[in-house]
Amino acid sequence: MRGRAYLNAVLSCIVIGGIVAVIGTVDTGSVTSSPAAGAAKTLSPPSVPPTMESTPTPHVISSAIPKTLTVHVTNRDLIKPTPVDQNLLEKDGSGRVKPGDLPGLYVADGTSTLPGTNQGTVVVGGHAKSTDDAVFNPLMSIGKSDIDHSYVILELPEGRLTYTVEAIYVVDKVDLSQQRELADNRPGRILLITCDVENDRDTFQNLIVAGCDASHVGCGAL
Repeated sequence: MRGRAYLNAVLSCIVIGGIVAVIGTVDTGSVTSSPAAGAAKTLSPPSVPPTMESTPTPHVISSAIPKTLTVHVTNRDLIKPTPVDQNLLEKDGSGRVKPGDLPGLYVADGTSTLPGTNQGTVVVGGHAKSTDDAVFNPLMSIGKSDIDHSYVILELPEGRLTYTVEAIYVVDKVDLSQQRELADNRPGRILLITCDVENDRDTFQNLIVAGCDASHVGCGAL
């Protein structure tokens, strides 16, 4: 068990270094960590990422905004097929992004792309709240035993993309801009980014679920 500071506020998102972060007003307190927080890795200082080798994919799927997103754990859908916002997440003048009730994609040159065959990092932002059953709240229950056995599934107009969950990270929002590895546009990678919720309280950290498609195994490790 580890102490966690929490906040009680309406949440919004901010893009720092090309990454969608969730921000809010911080209060203090001590709460019990979720399975996802217990499985989370500690990020090392920024470093040059390794070059990943890729193998050909038999069926080419053109890049597009997905129709639905599903997160499957073991023998059940942790997040049932959920419509994806067909409008991309955008920054305002202060660099903040506020996703709606549906998962939303953030696309930025050199950082993230639309999903598709042989595309780079796909960033999906979604709300998790202590005061509401938001779309990404279920991500808090992914534990260590689920790593490499859970999947993020995107249904595109031309086919399905499946990413194996390889790692979970919990990052202080104030430190997110220093984690340049997260902003690497890596082939075959997906990042689900949301607020961290612990013991029914919103913390000042972000939960990040990293996955990779079958052609780019290992791309989720930082």
